[in-house]
Amino acid sequence: MCLVKLANQTSRMVWEDQDSSSCSVCAVKKEDNRHGETRRGGGNLNYTALSRVATKAKNNTRRLQMKKLLFILFVIAAGAVPSIAMMANWPASIVGTWQGVANQSNVKLIIKSQGTVGACEAITGTMSNLPSGGDSNIQGFYCPATGHLTFVRKDINNNSTFQSYSGSLADIGPELRMAGTFGEVNFVGHLGDYGLFFEKRE
Repeated sequence: MCLVKLANQTSRMVWEDQDSSSCSVCAVKKEDNRHGETRRGGGNLNYTALSRVATKAKNNTRRLQMKKLLFILFVIAAGAVPSIAMMANWPASIVGTWQGVANQSNVKLIIKSQGTVGACEAITGTMSNLPSGGDSNIQGFYCPATGHLTFVRKDINNNSTFQSYSGSLADIGPELRMAGTFGEVNFVGHLGDYGLFFEKRE
């Protein structure tokens, strides 16, 4: 027996079995067991395999593009953080009169001098309660690059430290403000940390 080609129909061969004695042309296709191909439908199997490979490659390309996009967005977001910080503009000098509240007491802070040497510059001045009392000296430093200040409050008579202040200034605006905390270090029964807030008056 042999197979004789009769016609092409929609890209598929049509074969008819005939007696080998009447065959003028025979076509024999060996089966390739290694790749699992058979005489019938071999072309369709190859097309399906190629289609799957193309689809997989397209999906991999899309995943790679998505990863690149996510990486770009991450870099942009990470870069925005230092950019916001760089926008901050603290005052170069804090010399002047400040009024505010330390714990539950109204207070006035007068910064009389500010140095010019170093990243953090020395400050000196006075501090008092309002309407009166608690007159004392202050000594510390202010860092214009970060807007941070620290100072101690000293008894005007014996120069002993009884309070320690630490705060940060807000960005430059219509009103100069600072906020932070102070520690009571020498008043037995009131030792601890308390909040504070100041606004610059002049």
